[in-house]
Amino acid sequence: MSEMLRSRRLEPIARVADHREQAAAQEFGRFQEVVATQELRLAELRAWWREYADGLEAQANRDCRALREGRLFLAQLTEAIEKQQNAVEHARRDLEAARARWVTSRMDHEALEKVVGRYQDEESREARRGEQREQDECAMRGRRSGP
Repeated sequence: MSEMLRSRRLEPIARVADHREQAAAQEFGRFQEVVATQELRLAELRAWWREYADGLEAQANRDCRALREGRLFLAQLTEAIEKQQNAVEHARRDLEAARARWVTSRMDHEALEKVVGRYQDEESREARRGEQREQDECAMRGRRSGP
C-alpha cells in the first residue's frame, strides 16, 4: 500500500513541474516575439539608411548645406542602427536564457513524469500480485474444506 502513496506523493510535485514548464515555454514565446520585433526595427532602420543614403548620393551635386545635413542625419541613423543592433543582441541573449530555462524545466517535468509512471507501474504490478494471492488463498481454502 505504501507503493501507491509514492506515486500520489509525487503527483503534486509533477503538477508544479508542469506549471513551471508551461510558464517557461510562455516566457520563451514572449522573448521570441521581442527578438522578432527588435529585428524588424533593425531591418527598418537599415532600409531607411539605405534609402536616405541613395537619395543623398543622387543630390550630392546640388547643395552643400543639404549634403551636410543629410550626412548628419545618416550619422544619426547609423547611431540608431548601432543601438538597435545592441538591443537585438540583448534580446537574443534573453531569448537564449529563456530557452535554457524552458529546456531545463521540460527535462525536470519529463523526469518526474517518468518516475511517477514507473511508480504507477510498480503499484499496478503489486496490486495484481495481491489479487492473485487472494485468489490463490481462496482456492486453497476451498480445497481444504472440500468433500
